[in-house]
Amino acid sequence: NEDYIIKVIVEDIDPDVACKTIGACPGAACGVCNLVLSTLQQFLPSNTSEYFIRIALDEVCNLLPAPNGEAAVDCSKVSSLPNIGFKINGKNFDLTPDQYILRTGSAAAGAEICLSGFIGLDLPPQVGPIFILGDVFIGAYYTAFDGANSRVGFAKAA
Repeated sequence: NEDYIIKVIVEDIDPDVACKTIGACPGAACGVCNLVLSTLQQFLPSNTSEYFIRIALDEVCNLLPAPNGEAAVDCSKVSSLPNIGFKINGKNFDLTPDQYILRTGSAAAGAEICLSGFIGLDLPPQVGPIFILGDVFIGAYYTAFDGANSRVGFAKAA
C-alpha cells in the first residue's frame, strides 16, 4: 500500500479514489485517509523525491492512532505528559501519565512499548460523543455500581 500511496501523491490522484482503492472507504478510516493524502498532496511539491515522501508519510502516520483506536507514545516522554482530569458531578478525578500510559515489553532490552490508555471510538452522531471510563480510570479509582439506585460512586484506589 505504501508504494501506491506514494504514487497517489506523485501523480496527484484524487484522495477519494485512492482511499477506496486501498480499502479505507467506506469505513472509520476513510476520513483520516482523505485528510492525510490531501494534506500531503497540498504541502509536498509535485517534484518531491520518493525518499522525502516516505519520510513525510511516516511522520504523519506516527501521529495517527492505530485503526483499532490505540496510540503509541514515546516512552521517554511519558514523564513530561500532563495529568488528565475528568470532572464528574463537580468533582475532579485526575490521572497521572503513569496511570494512563500502559507500558509493555522490557525497557532493559530496549523493547518497551508505551500505549495510551485512551482509545478513540468512531460513533455515529446519534450515539456519541460519549466517554467510557475503562480500566485506566477504574485502576486509579475504586468504582461502585449501584444499579438499584441508578448511580455510580468513585473513591481513590489504594
